[in-house]
Amino acid sequence: MGAVGRELVPGARSLGRAPGYTLASVLVLALAIGATTLVFSIVHGVLLRPLPCPGSERLGIVWHDFAEEAFRLRHAG
Repeated sequence: MGAVGRELVPGARSLGRAPGYTLASVLVLALAIGATTLVFSIVHGVLLRPLPCPGSERLGIVWHDFAEEAFRLRHAG
């Protein structure tokens, strides 16, 4: 038995002696894995997947900040 096996056996025994702790650990691990999968699925669907239209790589964003322009005009003198 290797070094990992020698460490797994006592660990499994101690988890068997504390079933409440084992159950809580497994539940927290399951919730963390589920939450990570959910966040990745949302990010992949919204941000990473290309748009379903032809020429989507040519799309861009045009932005103009009217508030900044109004501030400059108001304080121009």
